[in-house]
Amino acid sequence: MASLALRVAAAGSAPLRWADLGLVAGALAALGACGVVFRSFLVPSPPTCTASTGLALALRCFFFPCLAEEVVFRAVLLPNLRVGRVAAGGANAWGMLGEMTLQQWLWALACLALFVLYHLPSGQLLSRCGLTRDGGRTFQDPRFLALAALLGLACSGVYLASGSLWAAVAVHWLPVCLWLLFLGGEQRLRGEGYEDAQKRPLDEGHSDPPAAGSDFGSVRPVKGAAFHVEILAEETVRALKRAIAEARADFPSELQKLLHAGKVLGDDTTVSEAGIKESDPVVVLLGKPKSEESSREPAATPTPAPAPTPAPTPAPAPAPAPAPAPAGAAERLCEMGFPKDKVLECLRVAGNNEQQAVEYLLGGLPRERSRSPRRSSAEEDAAEAPEEDAAGEEPMEEAEVSESDQAAVSRLMALGFGQQQALEAYVACDRQEELAANFLFEEG
Repeated sequence: MASLALRVAAAGSAPLRWADLGLVAGALAALGACGVVFRSFLVPSPPTCTASTGLALALRCFFFPCLAEEVVFRAVLLPNLRVGRVAAGGANAWGMLGEMTLQQWLWALACLALFVLYHLPSGQLLSRCGLTRDGGRTFQDPRFLALAALLGLACSGVYLASGSLWAAVAVHWLPVCLWLLFLGGEQRLRGEGYEDAQKRPLDEGHSDPPAAGSDFGSVRPVKGAAFHVEILAEETVRALKRAIAEARADFPSELQKLLHAGKVLGDDTTVSEAGIKESDPVVVLLGKPKSEESSREPAATPTPAPAPTPAPTPAPAPAPAPAPAPAGAAERLCEMGFPKDKVLECLRVAGNNEQQAVEYLLGGLPRERSRSPRRSSAEEDAAEAPEEDAAGEEPMEEAEVSESDQAAVSRLMALGFGQQQALEAYVACDRQEELAANFLFEEG
């Protein structure tokens, strides 16, 4: 422990000499030359923060990770070849490196490998602590690990040649600040799709690559204003649900159903596979919790009390007109990918209730609601039959679901799913039975 403390103290107290500054400059130049190979990862971008925030970020990076990592991986683990030589008049840096034994070289390489491997769990830890959003994926990127190896090699070489902790910190700190502020590092750690925007072909109607952090479409609830979430093209719909839940606490991810172009999106589908573009809206619906669904099981029907002798019934008052549809309700539903005539019909049957209309669009119209109510009196039936036929006596559900569709739904029910669940999946999957079966099994 005494020798370890002496080594760390010597590294921290060693002043920077002109020769050490030359080593730092040479190491930085070598890192810059190697960085050209990683142009796909080191993407030039303007700073996304103010000058004061940038200075605060640089100051924070000086202490962590730069100073903290150099103390551990260089001052503590590596031998300080300068100890015992300062009093004797010092020694040439390259001469000190030449005096290293094979065992010391192998130990230095082992410490370098440990420095690279240390970054693998570090990104996940930073994300869990809320310091970054996408640190795990960034730190596990092979290009990032290769750059970390080059940086560790440069810091180790400068430290072994100079014996100064501050020379190694300078080699570590300047590239990290440059990457975070000017080469897209801050955007990557926030999980923004900067690289994907740069890779997007320019012949798809984009004259210039989108700015860093552009999001892929807006999220539009059935009721309320649309909002934006940041998601990468290669991320899954499950990740999109989590991002929506983070942006809106009233949209728990386990209850969400996402629709795009009239189709329910599977959790394992990526954003790009779903065909979601930057200008496309993604509609979010909330399902019912399982506990609430189980509580809706039919209970025993209570025995009705004997009805009193009916008195002469006056003529029924005209039924109240349904509440007017919310402004733009039909347009919003049409934007989900449903035909306008079907939207208007479902709104009418739902009494202009937009949420109920969405459920009808997904699962079909119930037979009892699709028929016009009949009067109990045979004379009234005979009198008003022509009017009812003109008003649309034919059940809407029969027009929507043919015999082949009913057979497909029956086969889905034979797999162990309820009628409503099978019907909703069948309609949502554009009446493709195999796709609906896969969707039902994926949803559990």
